[in-house]
Amino acid sequence: MQQVRFYVKRKSSMPLILVETGYLTGREDIAQLKTSAYQNRTERKSGTEPI
Repeated sequence: MQQVRFYVKRKSSMPLILVETGYLTGREDIAQLKTSAYQNRTERKSGTEPI
């Protein structure tokens, strides 16, 4: 398995989990991922809050 060095992981001083919540396969996906409604729905489903 290839290790990827994400900036947020390198610079974090606490344990973290990165969750992939969507795929950018078209302009509609990009627009949806930017909306507060989509972000809030994703947060509720994952049981997390943004920092």
